Amino acid sequence: MDGNTSGVFVAIGDKTGEVLINELSGVNITIIRDGKVACSNGIPSRVKVGDVIRAAYTDGGRLKIRDEIGFEKADKHRVAEGTKMTIVGGPECTNDGVTWWKVKVSADVKGWVAEYWHGDEYLIEPAP
Repeated sequence: MDGNTSGVFVAIGDKTGEVLINELSGVNITIIRDGKVACSNGIPSRVKVGDVIRAAYTDGGRLKIRDEIGFEKADKHRVAEGTKMTIVGGPECTNDGVTWWKVKVSADVKGWVAEYWHGDEYLIEPAP
């Protein structure tokens, strides 16, 4: 293939049932486990569009809701741990392997939240 050719590589794990979808360029890797989507180098997702979730591990702070995906982006709202919201979009993956979801807390509070931080600390979780 020449450098201008693009394509998609798909592999299915024989024992795990994982599906790896990868552009031939090696970017935008998505892993699907048990119907849940996770970004490459990330951890399995526990939520999906339409789920009611809540802010989880905030270490006493507030969960940041951003206009755009990325930890370096400015936050426009912050919600307390336990605050419920609905996932209305996503997932989106960043180069650091973090899964981002578009959420709605209320008519006035919408934006993007990271599902986890440092690859092993979930920031959101399914609401009971």
